[in-house]
Amino acid sequence: MCNGSKKFGDPCTMGEDCASGLCLTDGPGMCTITCTQAVANDCGGQGVAGLCAQVAVDTFVCAGDLTFGADKDDAIMQDGDTVKRMFQTKTDADLFHIEFAVAGTYLIAATPDLDDDIRVEFYNADASELGFSDNGGAGEPEGGEIMTQPGLLYVVVRNIGNSNGSFTITVMKQ
Repeated sequence: MCNGSKKFGDPCTMGEDCASGLCLTDGPGMCTITCTQAVANDCGGQGVAGLCAQVAVDTFVCAGDLTFGADKDDAIMQDGDTVKRMFQTKTDADLFHIEFAVAGTYLIAATPDLDDDIRVEFYNADASELGFSDNGGAGEPEGGEIMTQPGLLYVVVRNIGNSNGSFTITVMKQ
C-alpha cells in the first residue's frame, strides 16, 4: 500500500491521501497521526495540534486543532487529585486528561491567582467540545459539575487574564 504526500491537518478523503496513512473522516477530513492517551498531551509532544481521540479499538489519533503551548504542565488526573500549575505566558493553556474509574458526578474546578482570569473548557474523549466555564473575573474559580461514565474527559485551562500567574485545579467526586 502506498501513502500520499499530505501532512498533518491537510484535507483528505481517505488514508491513502496522507503520508501517515491516516485520514480522520468525521466532519471535514484531515490527515492525522497516531497518539497515546498514556501521555496527557501526546499530540503536542509530537509537534501537532489536537487531542488524542480513540477512533477504533486500540487506535488513537490526534483530532482537532487545539493547541496548548510548549510547556510540560499538562497532566493526567483522577478523582481526588489537586494540581497547581503556572502559566508560562499571558496566552498559555494547560491540558488535563482526567480518567474516571466509576460513574458519577464530579466537580472539576480551577482557581487562579487573585489577579488572573481563566477559562475552563471541557472536551469528550472523542475531542468534541462538551462546554466551557468563563463566568467569573480575576481571581474567581471556574469549572463545573460533570456527570460521566467511567472513561476519559479532557479539560483545558486557558489564561485569559493580564498576567501569567498560577492556578490550582481539583477533581472531586460529589
